[in-house]
Amino acid sequence: MTTLQQQMESLNSQQVILNNKFDKLTLEIKFQDKTVEELEQKALQHVSEISSILTHLRDNYGKRYKLHSGVGGERINVRVLEPGAAQGGYDRYLELNEN
Repeated sequence: MTTLQQQMESLNSQQVILNNKFDKLTLEIKFQDKTVEELEQKALQHVSEISSILTHLRDNYGKRYKLHSGVGGERINVRVLEPGAAQGGYDRYLELNEN
């Protein structure tokens, strides 16, 4: 007989798996009619825009940024890092303001 805690852990694990499958399916639907080349060009357009914005911030405000790409999980996460900007001189990841 499993305990309630074990049942909860099992359900949480199943939920993570279902969420990952849902996310993958959502992306598949979103990009189903696009070729590899079209998707690459779309990504490059966004990279170009990010580059322009970060260059403006550097030139006008003296801000420095790095892009950090994590590929260890289910999806590739690209984050913007401001070196030495957090308290204590540590690097700070910029977070999306949900407001």
